[in-house]
Amino acid sequence: MRLSGVKIRNFKSLNNVELFIPKKDGGRPGSADFLSLVGSNNAGKSSILQAIQLACPGKELSKPTDDYFPYRDLKNSPMEIELLFDDIQEHEKNNWIINRCINEDKIEILRRWNTDDNEISSSDTLVKVPVYDVVGVNFDEEKGYVTKSELLSNENWKEVFEAFESNQGKIARYTKERWLEIFEFAKTEFSELVVKTEECKWENPTGRESNLLSIMPEVILIPAIRDSKEDVETSKPTSTASKILKYLFDRFLSSRKEVAEFQDAAKNVEKLFGENAKDQFVSRIEDNLTYRLQRLIDIEAKLAFSPPDVTADLAKNTRLWIRDKWSVENSVHTKPEHQGHGAQRAVILSLLELLIDLDEFFNQTEEGEQGYKKPLLLLIEEPEIYLHPHMCRKMRDTLLSLARKGLCQIICTTHSPVFLDLADRHDGIAIISRDEDSGEVLNKQLRNDLFSGDAESRDRLRMILNFDSGANEVFFTKRTTLVEGDCEIACIDALGEKFSSLDRLDFSRHLLARKDVSLINCRGKATIPAFQKVLNAFGIPYRVVHDSDSNLQGSAGTAAETINTKIAGLLGTAVSLKVHEPNFEQDIFGESWDKEKPWNARSKVLDLPEDFINDKLESFYYFVLHSSSEELQEPLESEDYDLEDLFSDEYESNDTFKVPRKNLRNSIHSISIDQNAIDDLKKDGVVELAAGPGRIPDLELSCTDEANYYFGEVVSDSMADTLNVGDYVRLKRLENIYLETVGEENDGVSHNEFSQHINNGGIYALSINDDIELGEYTLKRVQFKVLNDTEWICILSADNPDTKWGDRGKLVVRPTDRIHFAAEVDGLYVWTDESDGS
Repeated sequence: MRLSGVKIRNFKSLNNVELFIPKKDGGRPGSADFLSLVGSNNAGKSSILQAIQLACPGKELSKPTDDYFPYRDLKNSPMEIELLFDDIQEHEKNNWIINRCINEDKIEILRRWNTDDNEISSSDTLVKVPVYDVVGVNFDEEKGYVTKSELLSNENWKEVFEAFESNQGKIARYTKERWLEIFEFAKTEFSELVVKTEECKWENPTGRESNLLSIMPEVILIPAIRDSKEDVETSKPTSTASKILKYLFDRFLSSRKEVAEFQDAAKNVEKLFGENAKDQFVSRIEDNLTYRLQRLIDIEAKLAFSPPDVTADLAKNTRLWIRDKWSVENSVHTKPEHQGHGAQRAVILSLLELLIDLDEFFNQTEEGEQGYKKPLLLLIEEPEIYLHPHMCRKMRDTLLSLARKGLCQIICTTHSPVFLDLADRHDGIAIISRDEDSGEVLNKQLRNDLFSGDAESRDRLRMILNFDSGANEVFFTKRTTLVEGDCEIACIDALGEKFSSLDRLDFSRHLLARKDVSLINCRGKATIPAFQKVLNAFGIPYRVVHDSDSNLQGSAGTAAETINTKIAGLLGTAVSLKVHEPNFEQDIFGESWDKEKPWNARSKVLDLPEDFINDKLESFYYFVLHSSSEELQEPLESEDYDLEDLFSDEYESNDTFKVPRKNLRNSIHSISIDQNAIDDLKKDGVVELAAGPGRIPDLELSCTDEANYYFGEVVSDSMADTLNVGDYVRLKRLENIYLETVGEENDGVSHNEFSQHINNGGIYALSINDDIELGEYTLKRVQFKVLNDTEWICILSADNPDTKWGDRGKLVVRPTDRIHFAAEVDGLYVWTDESDGS
């Protein structure tokens, strides 16, 4: 069976979110059991994966804490996660638990956590089942079943009871579970006594919660943030590598002859401890130990042997070692966790590829013989992380192959267009966002194939995506403009440079606008409608620029006019459409070009005298960038620069737009100290402060002799204008200082209240959003500015404009963000001869 949908209620920021997982469609070769979650940071994508992991219990996450309830308030209950399954195979129906849960060829399982008196009081695991009228007997609502005396009081049901015992064996003890078995028996053999109604209800038709949990998918979560070495440590059963190895061993080794022989040998050893054939040595140990015990107290000793579960211990006792090509001669092997991040992700990728290869190697008929096997569900955060672009595409292809072969289902979060597919898997894209007013998490997802019956549009999109996955960027930018080809894109970039040189706009504003707009090269007008269908379906705003081609004659002219009409019809509004008459170069420059159009457009723009820049050029430029001359003319203040977006490689040498470096070192309070004092402080532990986010596991333990202070060492250059690598600092410990998410349960904190705890311009060890739960902190300067009586803004920044931290060196705190301020840097330790101290 496969997971077909998820409904999440009251889990972290997810008040009511519903997703469905697409199914591989034989009519679409590119389709797969693969769902990609896209959206901005802190939209709720990772929370969705965590909710699914919680609903399918494992050793890592078996029950929630108060951190999983909205606003960490247990009054926001019950927490509910509903899983829908379909595509139930015949061999799975032979599993009695699955068989009882099926309702109209589907299974719906609800996991619910209730609270009482500010504690998690209970949990339920239920199945949606149809309501049946049980004819002739009364159902005991309090006990939850028909009692034996009530059952035998009716002649018809007495006949059912006797037939059941004749078929299944005599019932020694009548329980709720026994009643459910009799009920299922009556549904098929005495259907006139069990009449199905149109109603449904939530209950457990198997009698025990553990029964339902036993059929839930096997979940492997591959997180993005935690240290990647934790994913590949095979010595840890909770690591990703160990989980994949265990799944491989369970699937492909558990039925091997050698495993069966091991199990038989273990059972023979167990007999040595049995009462009927107890080994003489075992008996002697028991008797002697009992004799010595009874001299002290009236008890006796008994030895018991539990044979090992070899299938479970195969992965547990297996270790993986790696040897790189430079260590071949000396045969040095190392553990994967001591390799680089890229190599560690490559190990995970290779293990997944191995799953594909082994499945193709082994006989697929074994599945039916072995009976029910838990389905595998891979939950992956940012599979592109740490990977070279080529390896990133390899990871995508491997995951798609796993999903298409039915070996597992995959749900991933991603910020890479490589993992999306507009042509074949647009129903496998879920856009996760937040309502701007309430902060509620929203999901936009398609359920139908947009190109059913339109093979040409699909093929055109697929052609573009095969050599330019960047077309999928429409899901990651704020605005989109569809153009026919490279010529328009080359002209836009040249116009930005030209207008800047003439002081018609601020070039930094141009760069920001250019980054915010995704210019999609449709490589011909005929492909534009295919893109429009996708953008319309997802509600993504866009504009279109194309040629009219009115100069074409005959069938070519007719075809062009047909496409023009189709584009205008799909767009719906002329405001978002710009048509060049008859084509771009003739309309803008009054010339006809047969070759090198992009280069001609760029050269022409850069060489134009100011007097020859016409209104058409300006109109085209601002239309494509969804902007206006007023918006792009005002220069950015230095504190508004956003380096990663503003400076691409070709402009890095242009000092005009660089933020000036500042020497802020003298602004921090200095504390004189000698080497002996430093050594004494180190004995209590050192908090290493990185650019972040970096885990600080000993944050609560590493304190100076003064209980309210930590001793820290700077280990990165993210604060280089103030703190150097190797600096020692004193951190003032803060107690329970949070800037909470603004929402229905929290109206926010005033500037006056916030400033009582946090100093404007201070440097703090802080954690942001999901990093708080992971205990990962970063060192940043905190600044805030009052806008009016009720509004103020808070900005986290690095004292190094060349840093790549966070949102390009600076993060403007949004109402949906949550910040934990753990400690404030309140002093810099300097040697006695370097400062007068204080």
